[in-house]
Amino acid sequence: MPSFSGISAISMAGEEVRKPSRNIPIAHTMVAVVSFVLLFMMSGLVTLTTPAANLSLHAPLLDLFEDLRVKNSKYLIGIGCTSGLTLAIIVQLHHAERLLYAMVRDKLLPHRLAIWHYDRGSPWLCRFFVVGISAVLALFIPFQHLLTQVSIDILVSFAATCLAVVVIRYDPCQIGLEKGNPLRKTVSAESFVLSQASSCISQASYSTANSQVSHSINPTVQKTETAILLTQDKATSTEYSTQRCRSNEPEAAEDSPDTSDEGLLPDLQSYHRVLRTLYSTLVMSLIFAALTRFGWKSMQDPFGWVILTFCLLCVFLNFCGALYISRAPTTHKEQVYAAGGVPFIQILAVMGLCVMLFSVDTEAWIRWTVWTSIGTIFYLSYSRTRSAECLSMNQTICFENSTVSHTL
Repeated sequence: MPSFSGISAISMAGEEVRKPSRNIPIAHTMVAVVSFVLLFMMSGLVTLTTPAANLSLHAPLLDLFEDLRVKNSKYLIGIGCTSGLTLAIIVQLHHAERLLYAMVRDKLLPHRLAIWHYDRGSPWLCRFFVVGISAVLALFIPFQHLLTQVSIDILVSFAATCLAVVVIRYDPCQIGLEKGNPLRKTVSAESFVLSQASSCISQASYSTANSQVSHSINPTVQKTETAILLTQDKATSTEYSTQRCRSNEPEAAEDSPDTSDEGLLPDLQSYHRVLRTLYSTLVMSLIFAALTRFGWKSMQDPFGWVILTFCLLCVFLNFCGALYISRAPTTHKEQVYAAGGVPFIQILAVMGLCVMLFSVDTEAWIRWTVWTSIGTIFYLSYSRTRSAECLSMNQTICFENSTVSHTL
């Protein structure tokens, strides 16, 4: 599971990639393929070599190599496990600090956490906060509790991602994902920091501020600021088209390109039907997972066929729901990196994830509920009223950073 969670870490570092449209899909594919091949080979080696009764729950690989009489196997396995765990911790900490910085930039958290380290090109205060919290949790909470908590968090996030893929594919008002969109720039860490600084300069006083700092910045910074202004102008036009799409005005049909060769385009009604069907498949997946988890021992009873019938009925209804969603009109946008098999693979993945979620113990669910409740209370009391979603596109392109503006 931690190996596949590296995909999300790559996504969080996408703003610092020089060519995100090319490099991020390649990195995602390589991580998924390499992780799958290695895990499959290791599972096949353990399963086909030694009987399951001879393996322990804590160190099955060590028992395997001892049965094969491999010398110094415990030292090799120890070095490999230490290296792998260290790499996983570093990747997850990097993922967590970038996720925290993205939340701060969207004004879901206090903006003072978004202090940027200019020499290292990283949010050092977010990193310090994440490392401190992780150290405190590792010091006072047992490892087994942390392991189950991380497992349930990853399963819930994967299920939400599968549902989000289907929602985005059939949403008529999604922007920024297709090829040719002016907001899809090839950015680096330097240009991203400079774009943050430019948002602090208001449109009314930009000419005065530009004349004051023009003698102290190099030509590269000047070109970057010019590109940022052009991007803001394009974002304004994109925001206007998005507002027309949300309000379902007739002008959207007149200004939209000719899509007669692409078939029907989605509207808000078809999108709402897809959402209702997706919610129904989620409910059926939860019922299937509950029957599989708690009713499996009752299969041998005289009325066990009832549980089996309900399980098959849930699978059949989910297949019908996926077939109904697949026949709905999609966005027909040529996307840079699109998931395949929508929505069949995603709904099947949600069913499997629900089954694994029901296998988690009750204490982990209680801890997850308490942690989620704390986050929900903080969101409703602080983040919801300060979120950048209610602001215009010009104000949300970059997060206001007074420190970067003062540096320029």
